[in-house]
Amino acid sequence: MTFKQVPLGDLCKEVYRYPTYYDIEYIADGIPEIRGELIKNDGTLILDKKDWRFISSRTSSKFPRTVLVEGDLVMSVRGTIGKVAVVPADFEGANMTANLLRISPDRSRVDEHYLWRFMRSPKFIAGKEHRLRVPICSGGAKWVLCAFDRVGPSQTRSQCGSRRARRNQS
Repeated sequence: MTFKQVPLGDLCKEVYRYPTYYDIEYIADGIPEIRGELIKNDGTLILDKKDWRFISSRTSSKFPRTVLVEGDLVMSVRGTIGKVAVVPADFEGANMTANLLRISPDRSRVDEHYLWRFMRSPKFIAGKEHRLRVPICSGGAKWVLCAFDRVGPSQTRSQCGSRRARRNQS
């Protein structure tokens, strides 16, 4: 198995954080807004709507590059820096605050859950991967997931292959 390190930007469609986000009017129901406080310590997002804030579609449309899709990653860059979560289907179409960075992986090159695991790794968190270079392996025509995947309470498996290949091998 051959591993190669590539810059994060080479694996993403876009990595983006807009510089300002102020005077936002919040409404009772509308477009969910993801903020750093919604990223839990386990790297998931709080899904209880009572903890969400909402903005209007008009406000959201002012910030089109921060509209999230399922599988994007969000990373806190203010407050508790470095918390990372994968955007679940519940937040499809949500927007995010300026305290977050939007990382939109190119899923033909890298699995978003692998990238999420890497960005939550002790080596990355400790700053040893300060140049944002991600180790991946080559699997034919495209880059694919290569990682220790947690499959049970005490099991791990190391595999290199597409998600479909992993499912077929399970």
